[in-house]
Amino acid sequence: MTINLKEQYVCTVCSYNMVGYLPERCPFCNAPKDKFITAEKCSRGYDVQETPVTDSVTRLSSVPKLGIEHASYQINKDNKIHQIDCPSSFDTSIKPMDEIIFTHFHFLGASNLYRKYFSSKVSIHQSDSDFKLCRGFSFDNTFQTSFIKNGIEAVHIDLLCCQVF
Repeated sequence: MTINLKEQYVCTVCSYNMVGYLPERCPFCNAPKDKFITAEKCSRGYDVQETPVTDSVTRLSSVPKLGIEHASYQINKDNKIHQIDCPSSFDTSIKPMDEIIFTHFHFLGASNLYRKYFSSKVSIHQSDSDFKLCRGFSFDNTFQTSFIKNGIEAVHIDLLCCQVF
């Protein structure tokens, strides 16, 4: 499968992915344009490390550390892999996820690339999906309230956050 990594840029300060354009300044952390690298360069220079947390939960983090990148998690439940948030680096060696569920629109990472490569479904809160920073990302499902899916409980806290248990 061909994935275009040249039209996506990753901020090396905050690790936010910009899809389809290179901004003059990062809209998330305000870093200048020269602090961005292509997703292709990011993918070559940063691996995603899988660290077991429990028997069913694995933390995913970029190695070496990619700016102030958040950790994301994979939860193995009912023979499905649910990923909570997404690494900023695109690494095809991680376990394929069935679905990526977001707790906040700042944690989109390289989800559009993983979605395409692994044919994963992507879910986000409806309010978060409308933000300008989300342009260029595709979402298969949006939610507006708390929910339970395959034994994973997502509790909607306010308009900008979803906690997953």
